[in-house]
Amino acid sequence: QGAPHPVMNTVFTIALLSCAALTIPLALRDRSASDRTYFTWLLLLALLVGIQSTLQAAFLNLNVSLDFHFFGTVLTGLLLLGYGWFVPGMGGPAELFRVLTVVTRTLMVVSFLVLILRPDLAFKGTRFIGTFKHIPYMVTCAQIALMVETGNLVTAGEDLGRKFRAFAFLILATTAILLTGTRSATLVSIAFLALAYWKAPAKSERSVWIRQAAGYLAIIFVLTLGPFVYQELESFLRGQSAFALRTAQDGISSRLEEIERGWASFTKEPWLG
Repeated sequence: QGAPHPVMNTVFTIALLSCAALTIPLALRDRSASDRTYFTWLLLLALLVGIQSTLQAAFLNLNVSLDFHFFGTVLTGLLLLGYGWFVPGMGGPAELFRVLTVVTRTLMVVSFLVLILRPDLAFKGTRFIGTFKHIPYMVTCAQIALMVETGNLVTAGEDLGRKFRAFAFLILATTAILLTGTRSATLVSIAFLALAYWKAPAKSERSVWIRQAAGYLAIIFVLTLGPFVYQELESFLRGQSAFALRTAQDGISSRLEEIERGWASFTKEPWLG
């Protein structure tokens, strides 16, 4: 990309995964048959990437040197096996959620501090990026925050302080997604929150009643206001109206262009297109 940050990412990634590789016995111990099956598929995926990379080098004009091309292939394999196998084997889901809670809360707080203190630096155009360089990073951080804070809310039990913190950061993450103006992420987040609420363990008859009432209200909402919501959603997707602070953009046609470009590449090179 002609800048130092890909090199920095590579160096830090190799350093982190090298540390993870030192825990190989831990990562391989007590793995079930399903884990071993998953590891087999992971190896096949890495092999597929390697074969594709080799065919590209053999039949296509590369825009980089051959050494650089294969270094990228090796790094991709390292990412797949490192983050797909070794890192998940270093701890359980609870530990992972604790780490993600600290990371996402820190990044969210810093991002909103930037928004308050230097709003001119917190946006890329009309879309919120917080302390990040690109919009997808902010979206990813907020979506991961939605996931872990929902988990924290469910597992908080009777700890009101922990519940309050989880709910506060849940609102903050939702606000961040809306400020990015990312329509697909917003829809996915709404669907996730609804599914998470529905699947959360019911601890009393009152919670069961509230859940059923929410389900009935959702059905009534779809039957009465659903058509109007659909029309408004279609206008967002087709760029007929703006979403949040984001300027109107036809998301459907831009994605169809991607499909057309891929199909043109395929018809030109049926084996490698």
